Amino acid sequence: TGTPSATLDHDQGPAPCWAWEPDMGPPLQVNEEVALICRRAAELVRQAWSPRVRALDAEGRFVLPWSERAVAWCGYGAIERAWYEQTGQQGFPEHISELAVVGARVSRADEQLGQTADGIARMLESVGS
Repeated sequence: TGTPSATLDHDQGPAPCWAWEPDMGPPLQVNEEVALICRRAAELVRQAWSPRVRALDAEGRFVLPWSERAVAWCGYGAIERAWYEQTGQQGFPEHISELAVVGARVSRADEQLGQTADGIARMLESVGS
């Protein structure tokens, strides 16, 4: 049936993936925890991608990435969901600098015209490779 499209839900509106200026330096050297989170985020994006919207439910309404109703994620939202699944903590793990850089990179890529779920997933899978 395809990826749901964003609609407003109780005036919360779709929450865009935050776009930071990414550090486009060399490949990141990351620990196994960060690599595991990025691999899981790639799986989520391949499952259902929600470009520029952190997470959507089956009806195409905005939900938080860690919501049980979430069925589609942007790259940034997928990192949030994978972090939640790994740690039980909600929100983006900005205190982990490697994930902050990855989040910035996928946010910027998510906003590019012509980007695909496969492109975002491959970007996430390359972390730690």
